[in-house]
Amino acid sequence: MPSTCYRCGAPVEEQTPFCAACGAPQIKVTVPAAPANEPSSSPLPPGTPDSIQPPAVPVSFLPPGQIQWKKYGRVAVPLSVLAGISIAVIAPLGLLIFFGGIVYSVNRYRREHPGHLRASQGALLGALNGLISFLVSAALLFMLTDRDEYRRQTILEFQKRLAGNPDPNIQQLIHWVATPQGFLFIMLLGFVLLLIIFLIVSSLAGALTVTLSGNKGNR
Repeated sequence: MPSTCYRCGAPVEEQTPFCAACGAPQIKVTVPAAPANEPSSSPLPPGTPDSIQPPAVPVSFLPPGQIQWKKYGRVAVPLSVLAGISIAVIAPLGLLIFFGGIVYSVNRYRREHPGHLRASQGALLGALNGLISFLVSAALLFMLTDRDEYRRQTILEFQKRLAGNPDPNIQQLIHWVATPQGFLFIMLLGFVLLLIIFLIVSSLAGALTVTLSGNKGNR
């Protein structure tokens, strides 16, 4: 049964391999379609490198700018402990180590974790140094101090400063401070005030370090 050439349209006899007019091939080969559920390529045998799943890599989902306290503590804690011991033993040297430790810890954290760090976050970092240094120095002072002698000296100093005040309430306060309960209250009050001073100073040092290092990096 004659048909026409797909290229030029000339009549072509059946089973004719080429068109007599244009020479176009007339034999068509059909390829069966692959089933939809059959994979496009055969799976690799087990044990080959491409068949091995890569190990899971932990991904940090911390919000941008959030402080990574564990990483900061690895540097800050040892320096703060050293500063606390030095403050309890040699106060001037301890203060130098205290401020130097805050500056070094904050700057190193900024180098290892580049990104925007606010002054308020620097204050929090410095406050951690201050808290640790205070706890260490307070514990050492409590263990190394002769509490009976310290109590006697503190009461004498307190009485000396308030002895000239004729107010009956002040005189009653002097007698109350000489009691164990009164002296304990004065000691606790002194520790609380000292803690507040440590936190304020260390927070200011941390915030100032972030501010100065940020300005230096933007030049």
